[in-house]
Amino acid sequence: MPLMHSAASPLGVSSPAGTQQYDQQTVDLYRAAATTHERLLPYLEKQVARAVRTDEPIMKPLFFDYPDDQSTYTINDEWLLGDSLLVAPLLSDEPSRTVHVPAGHWFDVTRQRVITGPADLTGYPATLSQTPTFIRLGNPDTGTLMHALAAS
Repeated sequence: MPLMHSAASPLGVSSPAGTQQYDQQTVDLYRAAATTHERLLPYLEKQVARAVRTDEPIMKPLFFDYPDDQSTYTINDEWLLGDSLLVAPLLSDEPSRTVHVPAGHWFDVTRQRVITGPADLTGYPATLSQTPTFIRLGNPDTGTLMHALAAS
């Protein structure tokens, strides 16, 4: 997401209603998300500037950039962040999901491989700590994103 916000600290909150502490997994997941967000900051700032200049959304459905790919019109659980980063989070408690990768060459951050789309990756393993993430290759943002994510 371009913005990172939490209604409560993952380290816990104290209030008149009582004290709530989060388990270590929640703290670790939040810390990892904050670290990734920080590494993506140069890319995010560039996307914000572009959105202000062009009125194009920062986060968008796949069909926004791939209108000729009819299968993108029914996908509601993955999106593009800018033009170069595709994310497909796990929104259920299943151990895997299907990921649609649009036309082009994409670097699969999790599996460290190149995927040529369009392709449907069925049974793609995913967890709360490992969101399927793909970097579009061959454009001006590739280097920034590879530096931010490929070594993570």
